[in-house]
Amino acid sequence: MARISDTHAEPCPAPGSPSTPTGRRRRLVGASAAGVAGLLVLGFCMPFVLPGVLTGVRSNLPWFPPTTCERTTVVEVVSAPQVLPAIQSLTAGLQGNRLDDGSCLSVRVREQNPSDTVASSLVLPPTRAPQVWVADSSLWLPQVTRWKQRAIGSLGTTPVIMVSSGSAIKAQTWASTSPGWTDLFQRARPLSIPDVTGSARAELAMLALWQVAGKGASADRIVAATALASRQTDYASDADALSAIVNSPPGRSDAEAPFVVTTEAEMVAINRDSMREVLAPLYPREGSPFLDFPIVRLAEALQDAPHRVGTDLVVAALTSQQAQTAAHALGLRDTRGGTPPSSQRGLPGVVNPLTPPSIADLARFQTRFAALAVPSRLLVAMDVSLSMRTIIPGTGLTRLEVASRAASSVGQMLPGASSVGLWAFALNMNGNKPYRELSPMAPLGSNEAGVTHREVVAGELQAMDRRLTGGGTGLYVTALAAVRAVRASYDPRASNAVVLFTDGTNENDPEISLPQLLATLRQETRANPDRPVRLVCVGLGPGIDLAALQAMSDATGATAYQALTGQELQLALYDAISRRA
Repeated sequence: MARISDTHAEPCPAPGSPSTPTGRRRRLVGASAAGVAGLLVLGFCMPFVLPGVLTGVRSNLPWFPPTTCERTTVVEVVSAPQVLPAIQSLTAGLQGNRLDDGSCLSVRVREQNPSDTVASSLVLPPTRAPQVWVADSSLWLPQVTRWKQRAIGSLGTTPVIMVSSGSAIKAQTWASTSPGWTDLFQRARPLSIPDVTGSARAELAMLALWQVAGKGASADRIVAATALASRQTDYASDADALSAIVNSPPGRSDAEAPFVVTTEAEMVAINRDSMREVLAPLYPREGSPFLDFPIVRLAEALQDAPHRVGTDLVVAALTSQQAQTAAHALGLRDTRGGTPPSSQRGLPGVVNPLTPPSIADLARFQTRFAALAVPSRLLVAMDVSLSMRTIIPGTGLTRLEVASRAASSVGQMLPGASSVGLWAFALNMNGNKPYRELSPMAPLGSNEAGVTHREVVAGELQAMDRRLTGGGTGLYVTALAAVRAVRASYDPRASNAVVLFTDGTNENDPEISLPQLLATLRQETRANPDRPVRLVCVGLGPGIDLAALQAMSDATGATAYQALTGQELQLALYDAISRRA
């Protein structure tokens, strides 16, 4: 048979025959349909024939039913509220991914304030810890001690700043200058600071103020005065203060707008959602502390292989370039404080970071800050035996005067909601009782005949030297009675404690011995696990029975202190107030 060349012309076939264009089109359509059908069959079957080749594909195609898994590996992510939308978005694509063991990944993202996460870590075992925690600040991490942790990186940063209306800032002549932290907190009125309980930005702002004010006793007083001033406003919270600026209530000039401690990211979000940029920022000249949104893995060693692999996928998503983009969309900067949010004009390209404090300085500040952050109910019992008249070398003050001044100074730092009562004790002070109530337990901010309870207690402390008596120290009976009095009026929302000052030992008090006292304190503490009361003993001078005081404090889960100077006494008080049973 002769071979026909490629260029050879053939006669035209009859219409409708297989060789006509119409016939060829029919064959093409048929082949195409068969190809599509084959692809569909392959799409259905391939995940079962070749597991892992098309992981997650079928679940993303609308015509496919969702893949069912006999087993699910759940990775829990706990997120600070500010970055929850970004975390949810970044982990959405991981849902249903089939892992090496054949299980399907389920990422559960849960919103939780970091303070609540810290509280959970105190009661939940490591086996119940979430796999990933994104807090708003690294300040929280040292407070989680039961769950082993490993910081992976940061989702982004935002500086802590102060905001108000442009008119209010101009009225303070800050429109063209950068005030310092001390200037801001002393002159900005009305002033609103977030509730110090559970707020990293509030703690960072107060830490900045304490740092630039010198970190000493003067800085303590400035922080205390600032905290008190921020509570003496018409605004119940910083959210209300921000709302007042945004909504500009009738009759209020923009120049009278409050000054609010917040973050740049929150300011950007509020301005973005408003018709105009209603909030104007103030960046202190010393620099700003930053919320750094750390990404933390928890209790890795207790997880099985599927959970570790699933957590690897989550962490990879949270540290990806897409994560930086998502964080930037929320108003966060990069981890170096650069790349300002593009949704608001006029932001500095880079915000100067405030030099972080040393570990020791941070610990010192947090001890003081905890006294502000933790609501307290304190019964102060002051030894007024004659030995308290002894002069403390280098001060020119008696032991009683130093103790009274230290107690009064620390009391000025406590919020008005904290309650304080005051006793004096020595033998035969009140009939056969070795103690007398000078001021009942009451909130420091409460009104008593036109003055606050804080002023009443301060006045009693200043006049304490008039209570000095020649009797001995009725230490044990007073300690037991004081603990029972606080327990009888226990407040579960507060830290309940007795702070007992003495410079001696139990004298001429045959009613109860030390072993009897310790046994009774332990028994009553065990019998009332839902009403713990700490007995904090503070010994003044070198003649105390520190072993006895420590045993008394130990029996209630507290600590005893020996203070030879006024500064040591004040440090002991800060530490005593900030601890919980």
